[in-house]
Amino acid sequence: MPILDHFNPPLSMERVWNTFHHAWAATIARTLNRRLLPENYFAAPNVRFGPRVEIDLGTFEQASAAGPASASLALAAPPATAVIPAPFPDTVEVVIVHQEGGPQVVAAIELVNPSNKDRPATRRAFVAKMSSYLQQGIG
Repeated sequence: MPILDHFNPPLSMERVWNTFHHAWAATIARTLNRRLLPENYFAAPNVRFGPRVEIDLGTFEQASAAGPASASLALAAPPATAVIPAPFPDTVEVVIVHQEGGPQVVAAIELVNPSNKDRPATRRAFVAKMSSYLQQGIG
């Protein structure tokens, strides 16, 4: 099976990254639960996606086919009054929990994705999260 680059075209244009990421986390958890973890341990995909951007009406451009001309109407949105950065980080992880004496997270698998490696600030946040896990004794 070839190794495919899902971060760049053409695959990045054809597939929705978060659905792939979610399936990947679920598959890892299922494999750990069925084959690898000892009794009293279980893995669970803990998929939390940041605030979602919702679009009420999307406009897509499609290559035009040769055909008869038609009339159209385009309405323009009012000009923006402010432009602010809006990061929407995705967090997809698999946690391993020890059940004896109450559930306790003992390990975490963080999946690297485009949103947690594409800018220095997101890389620093990723490292801080991993450091926090280690400080809590989570491997």
